[in-house]
Amino acid sequence: MDLEIKGRDRDYRIHLGRGSLRSLGHYMDLNRRVLILADEDIPDTYLDQVACQCQSPCPVRVPSGEGAKSLESYESILRAMVEEGFTRRDCLLALGGGVVGDLGGFVAASYMRGIDFYTVPTSLLAQIDSSIGGKTALNFGGFKNMIGAFHHPRSVVVDPDTLDSLPDRQFRNGMGEVIKTAAILDPDLYRALCDHEAEDRMEEVIMACLRSKARIVEEDFTDHGVRQVLNFGHTVGHAIEASSDLLHGESVAVGMTYFASAGVLESLLPLLESYGLPTRTPVPAVTLFRAILHDKKLDRGEVRAIFLEEVGHPEIRRISLEEMEDLLQKKEEENVNKEDTRV
Repeated sequence: MDLEIKGRDRDYRIHLGRGSLRSLGHYMDLNRRVLILADEDIPDTYLDQVACQCQSPCPVRVPSGEGAKSLESYESILRAMVEEGFTRRDCLLALGGGVVGDLGGFVAASYMRGIDFYTVPTSLLAQIDSSIGGKTALNFGGFKNMIGAFHHPRSVVVDPDTLDSLPDRQFRNGMGEVIKTAAILDPDLYRALCDHEAEDRMEEVIMACLRSKARIVEEDFTDHGVRQVLNFGHTVGHAIEASSDLLHGESVAVGMTYFASAGVLESLLPLLESYGLPTRTPVPAVTLFRAILHDKKLDRGEVRAIFLEEVGHPEIRRISLEEMEDLLQKKEEENVNKEDTRV
C-alpha cells in the first residue's frame, strides 16, 4: 500500500508492506554514502538488512530513549559524517523509533544546509505518527523538542513485520497515539478500537492513521493552523513526560483525559485501560504547571489546548495560565478522591 504526501518543498511517498525492509532500494536511492542512524535496541539483523542494500553504508548507533535527542548526539553524528566525507549528494537513513527519526531528520536538515533524508520507522509510534509531517527536533535545557526544523523525508518505508520485535510496553506506547488519532480524526477507527475489532488488522490501522495525519499535514505544513489538533493530549502530556518515567504515548494517554468531555471519557477511559495505558498521573499539579510554562504551545500568557467535546470534532482553544493552573489542580483533587474511594 502506498500513500502520496504533498510536502511543502516536495512530495514524497510512504510505502506500507510486510517484508519491505528487505527491498528498500525500490523506494530509496541508496547508491551513495548512506549514514544509517539506529538506536541501541534495533536488532542487528535489521541494521544488516539495511546496510547490505547500500552502496556505501556508514552505520551509527545512538543510545535509546529521549536522551539521544541532545546536542552531544547531534555533534557526534556530524563529526562522523565529516570524517566519512559525506557531501550534499549523500543521504541519511533513520532506522528505528521516533527519537531516531527526530534526531536523524534534524541532522539531515542542517548538514551542509540539507541533505536527503529517508526513514524506516520500526516502532508503532513512529510508523503512525512521527515518521510523517517533516518535524525534526532536539531536546534542550530539559525541555522536549526545543530545537528543530521542518525537513520532509524523500520517502518512508513502513514494514509492520518490525513490530514483532517490539516490547509490549512500546507497542502500548504506540497505541496511545493510535487512540488519539482515531479520537480526533477517525470515528470509524475509534469505534473499531472500542469494539476490539482492530487488533488483528494492524496494517489497516497504521494506514488509517497515516491517511488521517497526511490530510491534516497537507493542509497545514508548518503547524500554525488546523495541524494543531494533532496535539490533543500533548499540552499536559509533554509536561507529564518531562516530569515522570512515562513514555510519550503513555503521557499522551493521560493528557487526553484533561481535555475530553464527560461524554468522550465514557468510552475513552475504558479504551485506554484495555490497552494497558495509564489514565492518571501522580505528578503534582504544580510540577506539571511549571513544565507547561516552557511549552511551545504557550503564547502571550495563554496556552493553546485541544478540546474534544465529541469524537471526531476537536477544537483548538486558548486558555489563560490561570485557567490552566486551575484545571490541573482540579484534576489532581479528582484523582485523589478516586484513590480515596478505592481504599
